Amino acid sequence: MLGQVNPSHQNAEGLYTRPDLINIVNVSGPDKTRSRACHLSTLRKMQMCDNSISHRIGVTSWVFCNLDIFEIAKILRDNDLGLEVHLNDFDNEVSNPEPFFQGGVWPRTFDENQRRKLKEIVAEMPVVTVHGTPYDINVAANNPALREESIRQYEEAMDLARDIGAKITTYHQGKPTSEVVSERMMIERHVEFAKRISRRAEEYGIRTGFENLEKQDDFAYFAKIRQQVDSSNWGHLLDIAQAIMGRRGEMSGMPGGTTALVLDWIEKLGVDTIVQIHAHNVLGWSGVPAGMVQHRSFEDGNCLDMEAIFGKLKEIGFEGPIILEILETTPEKIIESSVRAKNTICEIMGR
Repeated sequence: MLGQVNPSHQNAEGLYTRPDLINIVNVSGPDKTRSRACHLSTLRKMQMCDNSISHRIGVTSWVFCNLDIFEIAKILRDNDLGLEVHLNDFDNEVSNPEPFFQGGVWPRTFDENQRRKLKEIVAEMPVVTVHGTPYDINVAANNPALREESIRQYEEAMDLARDIGAKITTYHQGKPTSEVVSERMMIERHVEFAKRISRRAEEYGIRTGFENLEKQDDFAYFAKIRQQVDSSNWGHLLDIAQAIMGRRGEMSGMPGGTTALVLDWIEKLGVDTIVQIHAHNVLGWSGVPAGMVQHRSFEDGNCLDMEAIFGKLKEIGFEGPIILEILETTPEKIIESSVRAKNTICEIMGR
């Protein structure tokens, strides 16, 4: 397991580091030191992937804990994986004895020098994207001041994407704390945000859109938003696992099983709408809460047929980023699972 956050592990830039991981390095020249965390780069030998496909596959920073974004980026770079920068460096995950800090950045605390440094690292990576946090941001809040501030901070996230060279920035929808709110009002607020952020996206040459969440998996809901946004830069981030999480109670009698839901999403969205994929499997088991656990590795889940899903993405001609969201207990395991998933995707889509 990753160790607890220790204040003495803060570097000169105020970001947390892991000395036990970072001390394992190789020097690849007099002017360049690359992190070789536990010799993770040897996993390159496992990778046999067509460049046109492999250069679109990355890993979200969110799955790494107690590492700063530079350490995360270097680990992924050294294993020929791209990076999704998760907009969060202040939330925790359960651990013992202290919580983990999630991997990511927050634009307001990530200055010009840090952006320049990250841009130099990701320039050597196959793909880089930015993804908005679902925590403490609410573009559909009832309170208009909170709603406006949330939109402003998401705009700053797109500024970060521009500064580091990312061409995809995706977001989470909001939801008022009050349950007494009509769908019409929710859609209006999301359309307001989508139109506003799309203008920025057009200026920067960035594609953007909402991600489907596990409790908001209704395709028609997102379609109502997209129909009112007149911008080719606005699309949808399809999370293949969360597409089925909102249908827990219907699995047993579903024709074609859970994979059929994902294939239906892909077919309805189409290649012009899908801006990015979030990929992970789901473990369905009666003994776990709600019967399902997401963010599992491809081989540790039993709900999704990856052959069918990535075959369908190939069929429609999808060529956008595929970002892996696989939770493991160490950076080594994250890389191992991600490399296996990458090879699986390449094998299916490279035929």
